Amino acid sequence: MKLFQRQRCGQLVYGFGLVILFAALGVAALVTYGPFDLAERVAAHEARVLDRSVTIGSLRVRFGTTVTVALADLTIGNLPGGDPQPFLKLGKLDAEIAPWSLIGWMLFGHSATVRHLSVEGIEVRMEHAADGRPNWHFGAGGPRGNPRGGFPTLLDAHLTGGSVALHTSGGRLLQIRLDAVTLAAAGPDQPVTLGATGAYNDAPIRLDAPLGSFDQFHAAGTPFPAVVHMASGDTQLDFTGTLTKPLAADGIAGQLAIKASSPDRLLAIAGVGGHAAMPLTLAGTLTRDDALWKLGSVKGMLSNEPYRMDAQLTEGGRHAPDAITLDADFTVLDLSKLGGQDKSGQTLLRIDDAPGTLLDAHIAAKAISDGELKAEDVDLKAKLAPGAFSLEPLTMRFAGGIARLDLSIKNAVGEAATARLDGSIAGADPVQLSRLLGLGALPIAGLVDLRADLAGTAVKVDDTGRSASGGLVLSMQGGTIARDLVEQASTDMRRLFRKPEGTGQIQCLLGVMDLHAGLGRLAPLRLRTSDGTLLGEGTLDLHRDTIDITFATESSTTSSFALDVPVRLAGPLQDPHVLPSVSRPSPGADLGTLSPALQEFARGNPCAAR
Repeated sequence: MKLFQRQRCGQLVYGFGLVILFAALGVAALVTYGPFDLAERVAAHEARVLDRSVTIGSLRVRFGTTVTVALADLTIGNLPGGDPQPFLKLGKLDAEIAPWSLIGWMLFGHSATVRHLSVEGIEVRMEHAADGRPNWHFGAGGPRGNPRGGFPTLLDAHLTGGSVALHTSGGRLLQIRLDAVTLAAAGPDQPVTLGATGAYNDAPIRLDAPLGSFDQFHAAGTPFPAVVHMASGDTQLDFTGTLTKPLAADGIAGQLAIKASSPDRLLAIAGVGGHAAMPLTLAGTLTRDDALWKLGSVKGMLSNEPYRMDAQLTEGGRHAPDAITLDADFTVLDLSKLGGQDKSGQTLLRIDDAPGTLLDAHIAAKAISDGELKAEDVDLKAKLAPGAFSLEPLTMRFAGGIARLDLSIKNAVGEAATARLDGSIAGADPVQLSRLLGLGALPIAGLVDLRADLAGTAVKVDDTGRSASGGLVLSMQGGTIARDLVEQASTDMRRLFRKPEGTGQIQCLLGVMDLHAGLGRLAPLRLRTSDGTLLGEGTLDLHRDTIDITFATESSTTSSFALDVPVRLAGPLQDPHVLPSVSRPSPGADLGTLSPALQEFARGNPCAAR
């Protein structure tokens, strides 16, 4: 038996020796007779492997102590049914490869060691075919094996003049320009340094990244360490962490930090326009697991004010939108620093039926300002869905009161959309409200409550009011009013001899507006004070921006010196005329046209009853 084993062992050694001999003879022959132009054969072989059209202008290989490869004009076609432009075009490639690593790659699939690599003029077009298949997956079964293990060890690599065009499943085009890329390592077990200059969506970018070694890279499934520094102008991004799928930028886990004088570059990189004069810092954890990105435990400064945030992005599949969830808490937000805002009212009201991104956001702020508009303790929940947008609810302290707003926008027939608003403000200061509305100072003090229930269908934001229907109710119970105003309204003759001073007590104030397709009827309008009762009724035309309201005091409530002459306020909203009137407002109050909620709110005011 031992003799038999020794014979078998000898046969194996002899056979192995023959393999080495033939390999040595083959290498000697290759060294003697090279170089070879393998363009036609390699193109045909790769076309079968990739299941794509492949053309190569020239491919010359010389074997020696170093295997040199010179390739020119490589083209790999797109998927059938895709864009006629090829998936890849490469102008020129020169490589020097360690020969024994090349044999190991050919026989066992080990990584080849490339001592030097130079690539010029590469264009990559990434997209999905009509059946949803990504064009960067090759062959009938898609990618197989360990892509990390087969990736070559690049000890000295340079790329110039590259570009990548990525057509996302949502229809967006992401463009990456690679002006220069370098990759270097002292050996397979030594750290790798990566450097690149170029642009992302036309935003110039420089990247420097100390990475782990190629030995670490080739170990499938193990976290690959990476430290990435990216700069675009004065905007800087730093990441320190690991990737389990570095070729796909997947399996990410680490710390992210951003510093920018404004978010403009970040918005440009994301493909979003606009301007924001807001210095920004950010620090938090970044993870990615397949389609799920998470940015958590974020803390930073925005316009020198602290904030915190958690965000999540789920990438949509083919023809499906991405989904973003956001939970943010700000100290102060100054919206006046946001540029590129369309404040003309010409913004289209309609929501995209197939948005590229869905949104579910919860945002809170201790204070928000936009010019003269200021609010505190703001809390809002917003959702963006196909053909619909909602704020449910938005709450805040505004003009001294507590405000709540529920807003929904849903697409209607044609190019129009329907906006519905249910809003209220309780305990507001009428002086602050008047100033914000541009009505000037009012000789009135107290607390005012306001409720609105409106809906309108329009194409543009400006046209919503002209189509609006619903109701508005303004209510006061208590407060003071300048006595001079009441005597003016009642045409009190005593004003000829003296100017009244002081204030009278407001017992109640009720104003009801019934709006139908942009035409409003004001009735009742009733102000009851210790010096008299004022009645009013009229119309508001939002199509023509005109007003026509008649006011009069009730003679039974004013002094014996009051003439109680009715007054008509009519004309353009911005400049109405005051005229005497022969008619008087009706003292009745019809609330039946209001919604049940508004009716209940109005009837809670004593002025609802005569």
